[in-house]
Amino acid sequence: MTTKKPTRRPRHAYSPELTDLICERLLDGTSLRQICQDKNMPARSAIIVWLAKHKEFARKYMIARQIQIDCLLGDMLDIADDCSKDWIDQAEPSLESAVGDNTGKTGRNVVARLTDD
Repeated sequence: MTTKKPTRRPRHAYSPELTDLICERLLDGTSLRQICQDKNMPARSAIIVWLAKHKEFARKYMIARQIQIDCLLGDMLDIADDCSKDWIDQAEPSLESAVGDNTGKTGRNVVARLTDD
């Protein structure tokens, strides 16, 4: 029995259209790892090389990442502020369900608020 060697995916040539698509997907909240898992996208190593070689792509990529980070931070603060699921009603409540869930959520909320500008 012969084992089939994994084939390398084809290298993608740099194109502004492809880099625009990468930045759009970042803005949609897709991670770079997820983008690079798509067979129609370049490998992460290719993107890193492109960032070093193409200043315009590096500029667009940095803006997309900054917006992505801002959106993720906003989502995290929304989660920290949401207290709708802090209390779990059970037929026989236990100390762990009454206190454990609340203290974890409260801690995250406090940390998020302390670091908020």
